[in-house]
Amino acid sequence: MTKVSLHGNFFLVAFLTSSLESASQIKITANPEIIAYNRIHSKGSSLVDNFISVLPMTVNRYYVEVRYNYDFHGTSGVYVGKVFSWQRKVRHSIIPQVGILNGDFMGDSFQFYYRVASKRLELNFQNQYSTRFRDYKTGFYYNWSSIEVSLTHHISVGGSTQFYCGYDNGYNDNGVFAMYKKLNFNFFLFDFNAYDPKNHYLLTGLVFTLRLPKSTHLKSGLNRTH
Repeated sequence: MTKVSLHGNFFLVAFLTSSLESASQIKITANPEIIAYNRIHSKGSSLVDNFISVLPMTVNRYYVEVRYNYDFHGTSGVYVGKVFSWQRKVRHSIIPQVGILNGDFMGDSFQFYYRVASKRLELNFQNQYSTRFRDYKTGFYYNWSSIEVSLTHHISVGGSTQFYCGYDNGYNDNGVFAMYKKLNFNFFLFDFNAYDPKNHYLLTGLVFTLRLPKSTHLKSGLNRTH
């Protein structure tokens, strides 16, 4: 009986040690983001219509993104993908993803993020192609590109351009933004077209970065919306 107990304790300790080592290798980064803008209310609209919420999360090299009011009003999206990154003189990051949209627009979606970042300069590109379920002719293509320049350790400015071509309309729009970074918080202001091709909006947003365990990787830049 003593032999069995000793063997059992040995395997239990080995299992727990292995589990703890595996857990210590898991790196989680989450960047919950909320964007607010003064949308003209229509009949039946609510305060929620003025907010766009996004939750990107990376677990080791796997990527998950959940969002609402981001692609279209009243539409939620869930994406999964994988992060490919490397660094030489600058840091590169590529994230191909597949996802599903549900709400005012229901369909499948493919998107591709590419980011290049140095100490002072950051470039972001997103390509997205989405189609409706059972009707692939009523899809849309979207591209967001931005450039961000750090003026100080906490302040950066930049510009963006977005291109949308869909079953309902098409447009190209340019905007500018400013960002203040402090610890794990990013606060930004930007002016660009949101949903309504005839108008520009002054949008405000807040991004909080949470990393487990703590690391010193470069913070991610602006996400886009339309």
